[in-house]
Amino acid sequence: HYFAALARMEELTMVGAFLKDALVSAHLFFAYGDYAYSHLAASSEAGYKAAAAYAVNDAALRHYLAKGIKALDFGAGAGVSEASKGLAKFKQ
Repeated sequence: HYFAALARMEELTMVGAFLKDALVSAHLFFAYGDYAYSHLAASSEAGYKAAAAYAVNDAALRHYLAKGIKALDFGAGAGVSEASKGLAKFKQ
């Protein structure tokens, strides 16, 4: 139900990366006014190995730059305090 509701929202954009026709990384963003905000992101094992999230974020930045968005907020590290772990490491 939650993702069906998200899919109906005009402000939502999904950016994805594919390897051999398989989605390996995706990121959901919301745009409001002059700003865009990260909502959810995930990668498969193949996506992690290929560092596909970096390509997804690059594509998102290019997409929103073309739309005139002033800033894209990728959010914080989800409570992880050690920079050597998970999302915090990725965002360095």
